[in-house]
Amino acid sequence: MKKTLTLFMLCAALITFGQDTDFNKLSLGLNVGGSDGHAPIRLGRPKLYQPHMVRGNIRYMFNNRIGVMGSMQYNNFKIGETGYRTNYISNQIHLVVNAGDMIKLHTVHENLGLLIHGGVGIASMWQRGFHDSLGIENPQSPLWNRSDDMVVWSFGFNPQYRIGDRFAINADLIFNFHARQSRTFDFQHRNRRSGIDGYFLTLSVGASYYIGSNAKHADWTPTTYGSSVDMSSYDERVKQLEREYNEKLKAMEEAMKVEDADGDGVPDEYDLCPDKAGPWGFSGCPDTDGDGIPDHIDQCPDVYGSWKYQGCPKPSREVKEALDKGLKGVNFETGRAVLTSDSYPALDAVVEVMKADNTYKLKITGHTDNVGTLEHNMKLSKDRAQAVEDYLESKGLDADRFIVIGFGPTRPVASNDTPEGKAKNRRVEFTVVY
Repeated sequence: MKKTLTLFMLCAALITFGQDTDFNKLSLGLNVGGSDGHAPIRLGRPKLYQPHMVRGNIRYMFNNRIGVMGSMQYNNFKIGETGYRTNYISNQIHLVVNAGDMIKLHTVHENLGLLIHGGVGIASMWQRGFHDSLGIENPQSPLWNRSDDMVVWSFGFNPQYRIGDRFAINADLIFNFHARQSRTFDFQHRNRRSGIDGYFLTLSVGASYYIGSNAKHADWTPTTYGSSVDMSSYDERVKQLEREYNEKLKAMEEAMKVEDADGDGVPDEYDLCPDKAGPWGFSGCPDTDGDGIPDHIDQCPDVYGSWKYQGCPKPSREVKEALDKGLKGVNFETGRAVLTSDSYPALDAVVEVMKADNTYKLKITGHTDNVGTLEHNMKLSKDRAQAVEDYLESKGLDADRFIVIGFGPTRPVASNDTPEGKAKNRRVEFTVVY
């Protein structure tokens, strides 16, 4: 019951969904072909290349998606090389579905179509030689002396090609199944009855003729998705809105025009270099040396450098060696921010480096171990760094070339758990800046 109800609902949905418009719904068809795959059979079977089948049909489409078809088919099976011929006739009614429209086959080619059909009917099969062997009178009228009647159901695939508004050619592959088939197809043995007592397939080619006064048939009327309401008024309204939008956009562009003296696309109010063109990423400033550091913060704008040295090149090895010598030679009196006299030669070498290149600035940082209070160590480290600066200034260097910072015990370079580690942490460091 559930299966029957489901099938009914599916058919109803297809009928409802199909496009309801003006098209022809009736057609006549004629196909010829052959059959194969007969079972049960003993002496051999017909082949598809032997044209021994003819079928006529009349079809009515409820809409462009679904319809019903009545058909009559006659087969004359030549059984192998025996000379026996089995006659077969069936009458069926099929449900037809326009699968070509469902899969939008017309988008591939407007003349291609595909029907799927399936249904049930009655069939009869007889053989004149079999009648003779039974002594049946009037064997010349086998249509009235059938020897085997059965129920047949089948389904098939029917690709089509339209050659005009009235005609289409097609091929049809049908799978046929029998119930209550009493004899084999060659009438040699009585058939054992089961759910499916026999089966065979047919392949045929043919043509359809479309009947009606409309220009097209349902087979060739694609479903139109969406509304069929006249959209011209909406189209005009959309065009009007587009015009209004473009006018407002133009007015906004005029209102938003900004001053950009160097024409780099960065408005002057945001451009840190309004007289020199540069990208947004550099706030409108150029990068003359191409080192990725904009000129307004590049201490060496005409020489390729790095961020570490504020856009200037890395100090030379001589400069580094002089600074390293200065670091190793700076000593203080114990617990005080007073330079010992043996520190002077190392610091004098630093003075020579600073005088040789006046672009250098020096960051002087003082460090201590962890002995004592944090407050005391922070002050001591700052005072020692300041003592170094005072000495360098006394040798003729400007105070604005120095940055003095005290870090106390906060940046150790070794462990404070050993005397050696504490000695390394009590230090002054120099860093070249620009």
